[in-house]
Amino acid sequence: MSWVEARSSLQWRWIQWIQIIIFGAFLPFMMVIPETRDGVILRRKAARMRKEMRKLAGKSATNDTVDAEYRARSEVDKPRLIDLVKVSLTRPVCKCLASFNNTALD
Repeated sequence: MSWVEARSSLQWRWIQWIQIIIFGAFLPFMMVIPETRDGVILRRKAARMRKEMRKLAGKSATNDTVDAEYRARSEVDKPRLIDLVKVSLTRPVCKCLASFNNTALD
């Protein structure tokens, strides 16, 4: 995009419009790219397996049994708020980044 910004004849509105046009051209391609994050893939797979097992089990198994058996790790190990606060208070890098964010927003 530097070639657009380097032209002094274009005003800032034109730069914004050109960026929107380019984004609009790439948007359909981004919609068809499959998900690659492992947590999302495993969560979807676990939900699909729970659904299939409920159909197979019918009324013989309770939903809690099927739900407990097929869980993704991201569904089980969710971070607690206290853990996030503890990390942000005890790690110096987190302190620096948090203070930088606070000063950058002012």
